[in-house]
Amino acid sequence: MSSPKSRAQSSSVPVPPDYITGTGIDKHAIEVRSKLHPFAQKNLDENVLHLFGNTLVLGPHWLLPRYVPHWKRAGIYDAILLSKQSINRDENLLAAALCFWNFASNTFDFRIGPMAPTLLDMAQIFGFRPHGRLVDAVDDYHRRKNQHKLTKPFTISPTLINQNCSFSNYLRKFSAEKDKDQQHMLFLLYWLNRFILPNRSSAVLLEYRHLAEGLHNHTDVELGPTVLTHLFKNLHTATLENPLNLSAPGAFWMI
Repeated sequence: MSSPKSRAQSSSVPVPPDYITGTGIDKHAIEVRSKLHPFAQKNLDENVLHLFGNTLVLGPHWLLPRYVPHWKRAGIYDAILLSKQSINRDENLLAAALCFWNFASNTFDFRIGPMAPTLLDMAQIFGFRPHGRLVDAVDDYHRRKNQHKLTKPFTISPTLINQNCSFSNYLRKFSAEKDKDQQHMLFLLYWLNRFILPNRSSAVLLEYRHLAEGLHNHTDVELGPTVLTHLFKNLHTATLENPLNLSAPGAFWMI
């Protein structure tokens, strides 16, 4: 038996909350559905089918059994569901909030004190992993000695994507893609550009091609820091101009 002293020492060791440990992220990413989608608990899979029926990228006859478990493990399932919901931008409310944005500290400096979205908010609300495999924009992470080689690389020609980069052309061009792995990566690239990391061009940009490739091949990509950094950058862009640039790109629906 352990001595009272050793028990006291072990009990004094701080235990981190499970939502910032690797084992707790999946549980919280799943639990958030009951908070954000109580009206859709019985029809979650049908909602996902409806989303992809609209985007025309993935075929619903094989999508659910193949990738929903993968999305849950990767921490993007809840964000995909949220992408389906129509959120009308209230420009007056957004402008009022942006007046309090401090780009030096990345906080809204309200009278009651500073407030800002955090990595834990990204994990709890959207399911994005706050830690894990680094997001690599130059596609060399899988070539390192301590990294696994990609099982399924993104083989669609970058030139072809550039030629059909507008959202409507992209969907028309790639809706007939036969390879299921390529279809999945095509959807992830579309989803990232359209809902999570939107850009000023309102088009599918190749800079997130390797991120889509990583999300397809791995379930431990730390998407939280990337999304939060992108949100902070866009808030900064929106508040640089006078008057405020309310048309600046950004996933302001997350605020």
